[in-house]
Amino acid sequence: MRAVEKAITLVHKFEEKPEWGVTDLARATGMDKAMTHRILKTLMRAQWVEQNLASKLYSLGPGLRDIAGLQHSRLEVLRVAEPVLEELARQVNETVLLSGRHDLFNVVEMIKECTREVRVVSEIGRKIPLYCGAAGKTLLAFDHPSLLERLLGGGLKTYTANTIGDPEALKAELETIRERGWGFENEEYSTGVCGLGAPIWNSAGCVTGSIAIRAPSMRMTAGDIAAIAPQLTKAAAEISAKLGFKMKREFAHG
Repeated sequence: MRAVEKAITLVHKFEEKPEWGVTDLARATGMDKAMTHRILKTLMRAQWVEQNLASKLYSLGPGLRDIAGLQHSRLEVLRVAEPVLEELARQVNETVLLSGRHDLFNVVEMIKECTREVRVVSEIGRKIPLYCGAAGKTLLAFDHPSLLERLLGGGLKTYTANTIGDPEALKAELETIRERGWGFENEEYSTGVCGLGAPIWNSAGCVTGSIAIRAPSMRMTAGDIAAIAPQLTKAAAEISAKLGFKMKREFAHG
C-alpha cells in the first residue's frame, strides 16, 4: 500500500469515531504502530489531524475540517461569543476581546469596550505575536508543542522591558498557564497595559480561540486579578460549552 493510500485509509477511520490513540488506530488500519505514528505526524504538519495535549488522542485537524465543513466557522464562534463577551465587559467594566490564532500571531476578532474614560483601546484585525500577550500565550500554551518550536525558531523579539525574550522562561510561563487555566500579561507588548486570557475550546477538545480582559496596569493589581480571573474563565467555559466542548478538568484561579 502506498503512503498516500495509507494516509487516506487512516483519515477515513475518523468517520467511525472522532478520536483515536496511535495503538488503536494502527490496529484498526492494519498498519504497524511506527508507520501510523509517522503518517499522523505528516498529517499534523498539514493540520489535517491534531492531538489533544491532555488525552494524547488524535482527531481531525482544522485544515481538513475546514474543507469538509465539519468545523464551526469563525462566524459561529463570534455569534456564540458575542453575548457572553458583552456580559463580561459589563461585569468587569474593562475592555474584553476575542481572538484567534493566525500562524504565529494572535489576531483580534471582536471587541467589547468598557464605559471607563481611561481604558485599553484595540482594533479588529490587530496582530500581536503569540508570546507577548495573555490571549496569545494562552493559545500557544494549549496548542501542539510543534507550534512553540516553530515560534522559537524565529527568535523572540522584545517590544517592552517585560517582553519574554528567553525561550526557557517562555516555556515555564506556558506550563504555568496550562496548570492554572489562564494567562497573564504584564506590559509585555504595550507599556502600561496588563491583561488576562482564557482559552475557548471546540467540540473536538481543541483550542479555537481565546478571550481576554485588558486594562491599564493601575487597575490590574493582585486583588483585581483574583476578582476577575474566575469571571473570565467562567465566560470562556460558557462559550466553549455552547460550541460543544465538555469540560474535563478544573483550573485554579490563584
